[in-house]
Amino acid sequence: MGNICDLNSKDAVYKNYCAQTAPAAIFSALYAMILLGHIAQAVIYKKVFCWVVGMAALWETVGYIARAWSTRDQLHESGESIADLLVLLAPLWVNAFVYMVFGRIVYYYLPEKKIAGIKAISMAKWFVWLDVSTFIIQIIGGIMTQNKDNIDSVKTGLRFYTAGIALQEVFILGFTGVAIRFHYLMASGHGNLERGNGWKRLIFTTYASLTFITIRICFRLAEFASGKVDTVLTTKEVYFYIFEATPMFFALFVWNITHPGSILRGPDSDFPKMTRAQKKAAKIERSWRKTNKGAGDFIPLTSNGAPTGVNGGFPAPPNNAYNGGQYVQQQTFSQGPPQYGQHQQHAYSQQHQQPYGQQNHYQAYN
Repeated sequence: MGNICDLNSKDAVYKNYCAQTAPAAIFSALYAMILLGHIAQAVIYKKVFCWVVGMAALWETVGYIARAWSTRDQLHESGESIADLLVLLAPLWVNAFVYMVFGRIVYYYLPEKKIAGIKAISMAKWFVWLDVSTFIIQIIGGIMTQNKDNIDSVKTGLRFYTAGIALQEVFILGFTGVAIRFHYLMASGHGNLERGNGWKRLIFTTYASLTFITIRICFRLAEFASGKVDTVLTTKEVYFYIFEATPMFFALFVWNITHPGSILRGPDSDFPKMTRAQKKAAKIERSWRKTNKGAGDFIPLTSNGAPTGVNGGFPAPPNNAYNGGQYVQQQTFSQGPPQYGQHQQHAYSQQHQQPYGQQNHYQAYN
């Protein structure tokens, strides 16, 4: 039984062509294989953050399955809207994964664990959040384009989506500049070269993945930038598979070929994990520093209020160690260190004094 399609009908799901089932089914199978590959590699290499690239492959797989299903009866909505949204938004997951991988590359290969003055962990977070901002813009536009009966809503949605992908490309170009800087540093012999030349494979895979994403973005910009529903690129289905499905397939597949887990191994191969207590302590320290700029360094307190490292009444302050989320201010003592039990001073209230041992979030030696 053939597909039901009538382009002259007002109920036609695909307005400009009769969509074919075979190519959608083929790409759904291809993306499914990529998905299974990424799941297996994430498990083998024990890289939890790789769920992000798995999500990209999942959205692409489900999107093309929905598209294949929708082609059977193109006079009734049966998955085309879901297919459109998932295919439109899946590339943002790939983008986020590239940013996350690069942050770990910098953390692993550069001894200072930062680039262009930005810490690797912070840089990865910033670019991911920029990616999230474009995701929000694109999903708003994508949802608006699903209202096929309201041509004004569709056009407005296309403008939103176009703005979102244009912004996405701006961020990609900025990120590429940072990646090139890393490439230069490593090629100049600056990094931890004893960890091998795997950085070359990773950085070229980064370039390749971003190039495929850029090809896809250029296609969508050319398709939607005019704000018109009917353009040359929307009248033939083949353009969709050449410039959308194929580039995104390779943007994902290159990470199967060069999986970060196969190269980033051992110490510094991933960002350090903090316990809940350490996160709480870090939050307390940030709050204290914000309130007491230039007040001094910190000595952590144990849960009962005693300085960690106390031995015979002498504090042995580690640098920014965490213990129970409490800190004391480190000061220079001209007449020797204070004895255990001496009077204490509240860190953020220089006039309030209380005996040692009372429960405070912050304490300082007086």
